[in-house]
Amino acid sequence: FSAASLGIAPASAPQASAQEAAAQSDSQFALEFFKDMIEEQPNVEAIGYLKKTGVVEGYADKTFLPDFTINRAEFVKIIIAATVEKPKGTNCFNDVKNEWYARYICEAKARGIVQGYAGNDFRPGQNINLVEAAKIIVKGLDLEESATVKNDIWYKKYVKALETEKAIPVSIDNPDQKITRGEMSEITWRIKQEIETKPTKTFEALLSQLPEAGSCPE
Repeated sequence: FSAASLGIAPASAPQASAQEAAAQSDSQFALEFFKDMIEEQPNVEAIGYLKKTGVVEGYADKTFLPDFTINRAEFVKIIIAATVEKPKGTNCFNDVKNEWYARYICEAKARGIVQGYAGNDFRPGQNINLVEAAKIIVKGLDLEESATVKNDIWYKKYVKALETEKAIPVSIDNPDQKITRGEMSEITWRIKQEIETKPTKTFEALLSQLPEAGSCPE
């Protein structure tokens, strides 16, 4: 099968050697810092970059757990930490008071990045799927939303925006898939560093695997 037949957009021509050198440096940093990181880990450069820039920290035992899913609180923290120097706020949802993640979630709410669920709940401990993450990324990183037409599914413009950025890892198979810590790192890295040399999934390929994403619009 060709990459196109699988719904994978081909990688563009190689970027400047400086970008490649930076990726190698980031990979080495991740390998040296996190004891559970290996060269074959597909998101190793991304994880190294986010650690270097202070966006992610990992765990106290020096692991990152790249294959573990990520919850809504953790995900919002990553996006806000990548864009806001001093986030602030407390008590912005019924289930967000003054926990470690409150300032990130409340900052995101104040900026219109997140709205939460009916009843003013945020569900910070709930694992996040691709379409929820896509909306938060597009709004949080101020990406251009793709044009839509009447009756388009609500998340199309957000996922298409990630496709335009070549930022959907090929490990993601459908819109409702719960994303991992490694995939979160990969998406953020590709956008922040304008990485266009890696293959990306398309919206159409993702949708063919699941006609209707199970989550509600964020």
